[in-house]
Amino acid sequence: MPAFLSAPMARKADAAHMLPINPVARIEWSLQAGSGPEMLIAELRDGKLEWRNTTDRFGQRLELADGTTLRIRALEKEDSCTLKVRVVFASGEVLRQTFHLSVFEPVPDPEIRPHLISRTAEGCNVTLRCLASERGGIEVSWKKGNQLGVLEEGSDRYRLSANGMDLHVSWRPNSLDSTFTCLLSNPADQKSASLDLASICRSEDGGHPRNMWILGLVVFLIPVAGLGVWLWKKRQYQELFP
Repeated sequence: MPAFLSAPMARKADAAHMLPINPVARIEWSLQAGSGPEMLIAELRDGKLEWRNTTDRFGQRLELADGTTLRIRALEKEDSCTLKVRVVFASGEVLRQTFHLSVFEPVPDPEIRPHLISRTAEGCNVTLRCLASERGGIEVSWKKGNQLGVLEEGSDRYRLSANGMDLHVSWRPNSLDSTFTCLLSNPADQKSASLDLASICRSEDGGHPRNMWILGLVVFLIPVAGLGVWLWKKRQYQELFP
């Protein structure tokens, strides 16, 4: 069964094998990039390591971390390849292991931009767009709630665009979940951004109590101001005509 390694760029990848308790006579590491030929890149024999065919692709970025681990430092996207390990034991037994190394660029930070379509006292209709890099190999997905729950398929409250970047939401004030999260991911990295619809879905009707409070305050202040003016004029009159 092949083993699969995935790693983000600017990190390292290790190709190792847990060896059984059995004296090892020789370990060979070989590399195959794409459909190119398989090349022997390192051989460990009698405790001595010999490097072979390493100048073209990896140069000085290969190192032996310990007795059985080959390490590639400062990964680049072009480093994706197949690594093979061949272990020959003193008993003559041969053990083979294959590693498929895939190198991915870090996922960019997503951004959610809401577009308010309609808003009433009963709720609002909003389209959320997840802005991401146009580079390939990035999966876009949406979750709801603080626990990142899955959006129900077939629900009339959610509609996802074909490219997965736009999420249309029919939100109601009594909804249990008002937070929606966009996730960008590849096999080696994941980043997310969240938005609370309650902050943008306050209906115009919902704003009326505040307007009524302001209006009530104005209505209260008008007679108070009038009373103040009347008292001021009365005192001036008393000073002029004691």
